[in-house]
Amino acid sequence: TFIPPMLATLVPGPPRHGDWRYELKFDGYRTLAVKDGPNVRLFSRNAKKLHFPEIAEAVAALPVGSAALDGEIVALDPMGRPSFQQLQARETGGERPPLFFYLFDLLAAEGEDLQSQPLRQRRERLRNLLREASGPLRFSAEIHGDLRRLLEEVRKRGLEGIIGKEARSVYQSGCRSRSWIKLKCVQEQE
Repeated sequence: TFIPPMLATLVPGPPRHGDWRYELKFDGYRTLAVKDGPNVRLFSRNAKKLHFPEIAEAVAALPVGSAALDGEIVALDPMGRPSFQQLQARETGGERPPLFFYLFDLLAAEGEDLQSQPLRQRRERLRNLLREASGPLRFSAEIHGDLRRLLEEVRKRGLEGIIGKEARSVYQSGCRSRSWIKLKCVQEQE
């Protein structure tokens, strides 16, 4: 069933303390994929059903009987950057750029609720699950280095920003938490 997603809190700068993991902030559709045997349902963050057959087929092929996966469906521009405009154009019958489902969290697997496990454990299980995945499924890898330099590079490349997550954080379904933060290059309301 649908699990309301955990949301990140916008902050002005990186935290000074703690064990943080960082990923790119994608510009696409936040998506919860629920797999039950061969059946897959895709939900938006507001519980609306999404229709992306190629994504659903790829999730159905994962070597797990049941799972709930959190990620972002994106369309990439010719330079490999997420493009929300191309994603929207695809839905209105315009261009058909390839879609990718960048997965960043595993909330349940084989009937086991994983939300109370630390992020680092959930992501390790997700990485193992995606080890042989192909096509549009991609693991949202961590990025490392000096955060100020990373943010500057993200800005130069025209990307949206960086998401920071505390390594020991549990998944707080339906909450905007300070355990997940967003550092945006362009400050705007979602």
